Amino acid sequence: MTPPATTSAPMRLLSQLDGEFAIYAWQAVAVLAWEGPLTVAGVGHMDAALAALSALQSPISIVHMLRGRTDLPGAEVRAAMERLSKTHEHAIACTAILDDSQGFVAGAIKAVITGVALLARVRLEIRLFSDLDSLAAWLVAMHEKRSGVQLNLVELRGVLQTIARAHP
Repeated sequence: MTPPATTSAPMRLLSQLDGEFAIYAWQAVAVLAWEGPLTVAGVGHMDAALAALSALQSPISIVHMLRGRTDLPGAEVRAAMERLSKTHEHAIACTAILDDSQGFVAGAIKAVITGVALLARVRLEIRLFSDLDSLAAWLVAMHEKRSGVQLNLVELRGVLQTIARAHP
């Protein structure tokens, strides 16, 4: 087991597709801040960014910040996400999704995420959250369990809060 990092590693922007998302990296965590609906081109950008990050450090954990702005993806996008999940399955410790939408939309998004994971037949730890604090606590524990590397909860929460403020 590797002890938690206590020095703040810089957060960096890996990729951005205007109107769709921005992908940030902090230590072994990739954070995707969604600004609009996911497209096949967006999945391609995500694939390249995850490949670059996991080449430097593996396994990585992923946070998706949907923030209630994301429409349900179409069939082409779901198929691209399945391929991406299969490609990066062994490089991903866990995936956490922050979605503060309510009611039917939240349930539908959770169903799509579960469906993509099942269809891709991958063994990924995926969990949906409605609040950042619960997400950060789960991600720190699951990342350590799956990778043996401890993340600093306070620093992770600060990074996630900074990204959430930049993408309200």
